[in-house]
Amino acid sequence: LSYEGEVLVDQKPLHSYTIQQRAQKIAFLPQKRNSSDISVERMVLHGRFPYLSYPRRYRKIDIEIAQQAMQKVGVDSYAHQNMKELSGGMQQKAYIAMALAQDTPIIVLDEPTVYLDIAHQMQVLQLIRQLANQGKTMIVVLHDLIQALRYGDDIALIQDGTIQAVGTSEEIYQNKHLLASFDVAIEKIDTPQGQQYYYVMND
Repeated sequence: LSYEGEVLVDQKPLHSYTIQQRAQKIAFLPQKRNSSDISVERMVLHGRFPYLSYPRRYRKIDIEIAQQAMQKVGVDSYAHQNMKELSGGMQQKAYIAMALAQDTPIIVLDEPTVYLDIAHQMQVLQLIRQLANQGKTMIVVLHDLIQALRYGDDIALIQDGTIQAVGTSEEIYQNKHLLASFDVAIEKIDTPQGQQYYYVMND
C-alpha cells in the first residue's frame, strides 16, 4: 500500500500555520539530543517558548504549567538538578515533560526508548500510554514491533519509506504474511495483565 496527500491539523493544512502556531499545535521530540547543561526545570520551561515573545520572560502561568508537567511525568523532585547528572531514563522523562509543558494536543516522539534499559523503556511507554488515555494524540516512531503492538492504538508499518499497512494491533498481528516480510514471527498469549505479544524464532 502507499498513501499520499496532505497533513491536516484541526481541518487546516499544516503548512498554512506559522511556525509559532505549529509549535502551539504539535510538540516534537527528536531521537538524538545533546545533553543540556541546565537544570531540569529550565529544560522543561523551554516548552513554553511558543507562547512567549522576545525577550522571553516566563510568566506565572508558564512556571505553573512546567511544574504540573514535571509532576505528571515524575521528575518534579529533580527540578533543580542538572540534566547531565540524570540517568538516560530520567532525562527522557524530563524531555517528555518539556513536550507536555508545550501544551499541544499532539506530541510526536522519534524512538523515545532508544538507548534506555528495559525498566526505563517500560516506564516511558506506560507514560505515553497514560497521556494518550488522557486525550493527547501521541505519534510514536518505534522499531520494536512488540512495543508497538502492546502500546499502540493504530499502527502504521513502514518499510523502505513506504507504508505497508495501517490497522489496530490485532489487525496487524493477524497479517502474518506481512509480519514475515519484516523477517519476524510474532505470537501472543493471554496473561493476567492482558494479551502479550512475543517473538518466535524461525526454524
